[in-house]
Amino acid sequence: MKRTPLALLVSGLLLLSGCYTNPVTGRSYAVMISADQERQLGAESFSDVKSKERVSTDRAANERANRVGRRIAASVGDQLPGAQWEFVVFDS
Repeated sequence: MKRTPLALLVSGLLLLSGCYTNPVTGRSYAVMISADQERQLGAESFSDVKSKERVSTDRAANERANRVGRRIAASVGDQLPGAQWEFVVFDS
């Protein structure tokens, strides 16, 4: 029974060691995966969606998505080093 408090303490320390404070909002988050893992999962998910959904050929919609996306990427660029941005409009 004495192991339970120790296990809770170790778990708490592990959670705190993975905390991240968002510099914009000031909110704290528990981080369970690395930034590299997060980027890899995002790229895999995006690739999966692109393989299943039809990409829109609507030129105006694509230009608008790219224009807005580039502005977002520029505003967070320092916080996401190495990010590879791609903006796509899906027909669905």
